Amino acid sequence: MFAPMRVALLIPAAGSGSRLGYREPKALVDVGGASLLRRTLERLAVAATFVETVVLVPAGAVSACEAAVAEPPAALGRCVVRVGGATRQESVRRGLIALSSDAEIVCVHDAARPLAAAVTVREVLSRAQRSGAATAAARPTDSVRIEEGEATRALDRGCLWLVETPQAFRRELLERAHREAERDRISATDDASLVEGLGQRIEVVESAGPNFKVTVEADLVLVREMLAREARAARR
Repeated sequence: MFAPMRVALLIPAAGSGSRLGYREPKALVDVGGASLLRRTLERLAVAATFVETVVLVPAGAVSACEAAVAEPPAALGRCVVRVGGATRQESVRRGLIALSSDAEIVCVHDAARPLAAAVTVREVLSRAQRSGAATAAARPTDSVRIEEGEATRALDRGCLWLVETPQAFRRELLERAHREAERDRISATDDASLVEGLGQRIEVVESAGPNFKVTVEADLVLVREMLAREARAARR
């Protein structure tokens, strides 16, 4: 048996929400009486205990986001709001700089994914502790094709994964990956890709249930209904 490592949580939440059609940042959109950000944080707090949490938000939304996370669950540890970057990658880099604890593992989870199952979060953290890097992911359910010039070719979807969050890494790996990416001007859509660039193998944990990212209005409607259904079931 190994002793659990201390885990810090980074929540990129600097998305504008423009594709949702809202004027306010996506993280502040109401989801059944609470902000999307609050719902996501509460979800993570049920799954694990963190020594600190850093939320990365748009520059003009710091006060509003601080209000949204006021009196956070104790499992989130010290919870602070900081200004994120123009890209998700820059937000995570700033979050790493803002860490003040001696956490050994850093978990990164999108504010726009409020449905991550507790078992998924725990397994990602466990795999990261054992091997250094892990991500949640889901198998595609649709057929997939790849462009090859003017033609396309079918791919075996049984060999493919749709990458999600949470993702978790040994802290020194994630910090080094971001330092080298900044130095070499490398950009990626997720942290697992940056860490993989160091030669680190990424373990994949299949998500236990829906864990999609809220991007358009239809996603938001579905999340509201699913959370309401969970609340009804809990009251029975």
